[in-house]
Amino acid sequence: MKVKRFEAITIPVSNIQRSLRFYHEVFDMTIIENSNQPTVHFGHQKIIFELSNTFKPMTLSFVVSDPMSAMENHLKNYFVTILNGPIDKSDVKNAQSITISDPDNHTIELISYQK
Repeated sequence: MKVKRFEAITIPVSNIQRSLRFYHEVFDMTIIENSNQPTVHFGHQKIIFELSNTFKPMTLSFVVSDPMSAMENHLKNYFVTILNGPIDKSDVKNAQSITISDPDNHTIELISYQK
């Protein structure tokens, strides 16, 4: 069996509206209004938010098309704290990453592949 992509991932959050706003504003993900579950999507993938009071933060990795300097400026404009980076990815040729966290302390690695 060969997996082509993931359809959706569910992440626990403490405040659904805050998470919807963060992922929509910072990452320009589209909010799916007619969904039974609070959801954003990008490409063919969906992130579903599930309300929870207790959870262990997750780690997510997104590949972005923006150059590193533009990504840094964008994050600063939205007052997102950069936890690490930009750094060269030692395991991937011609790639750099920046690590941030969302409002619920889920770690998000943003990876840019240079040509």
